[in-house]
Amino acid sequence: MALAITGMQSYKIIDIDAPYAVAFNSFGLKWAGEVVSIGAVTGIVTCLMVTLMGMARIFMVLGRERLLPQWMARVHSKYGTPLNATIVTGIVSGLPALFLNIDFLARMVSMGTLFVLCMVNVGVVWRRYFQPTTTASYKPVVCRLAVLIAASIVEGLALELGLSTWTWGASVGVWLLSAVSFWALPVAYSSTKFTLPVQPIIPALGILFTVHLMCSLGWEAYVRFLVWQVVGISAYFGYCMHHTPDAQYSEAKEPLLFGEGPSESSEGTAEFQEDDEAPL
Repeated sequence: MALAITGMQSYKIIDIDAPYAVAFNSFGLKWAGEVVSIGAVTGIVTCLMVTLMGMARIFMVLGRERLLPQWMARVHSKYGTPLNATIVTGIVSGLPALFLNIDFLARMVSMGTLFVLCMVNVGVVWRRYFQPTTTASYKPVVCRLAVLIAASIVEGLALELGLSTWTWGASVGVWLLSAVSFWALPVAYSSTKFTLPVQPIIPALGILFTVHLMCSLGWEAYVRFLVWQVVGISAYFGYCMHHTPDAQYSEAKEPLLFGEGPSESSEGTAEFQEDDEAPL
């Protein structure tokens, strides 16, 4: 797709909002531009529907685990779909889209998505070379990951800020050395059902690419991302962690640990179990 559009137009004049439609129109192929526009709108609607369906079910699971209010987990009596979670998801997603700038939202969503993808790649490397059940030290893995991420940050900033070519080349060299150095470590875990080829180069490339794209979003995106992280962490420690089944079960058993009678502890545990098994 990138080769197709750059073959029609110079990258300097590509329209950011509707690149293919404008490119076809500039060539006199207005009908092709209309087809692309219809396909783009259809794709956006489909993507939004799939995203809303997926997010609603995530909220439903969080409601079952009491990380969100439990009424979020209730499903429709006839269709078996998460009704409350779907309504909340639509409101939470729709209102910001109506009142906030699209570029503002796009950068926030991009930052969160890229951060998650980066952490997935980090997790792949971490799980392959360290397991808590082994006696091996975690420090060699942590040091290599830290150097890998730092080199990726420098590489992204070097291009974004227009630093010297030597800076960019040195950062890429350090990234490559840190990625290759993982081969010197023993493999602590290897899945028999799903194997990723050319490890750890592929997850290391994933870290490099995601960090590179994150560096292009501007400092405002980082501020918004940090604010949302603070909000999320505060919500977890202020509400979520105190309402999970594990937390309630621990509170129910706590009197027995302090030597009080078993009747009170058993009553609390039974109450928790009865509430936990209530229909959604």
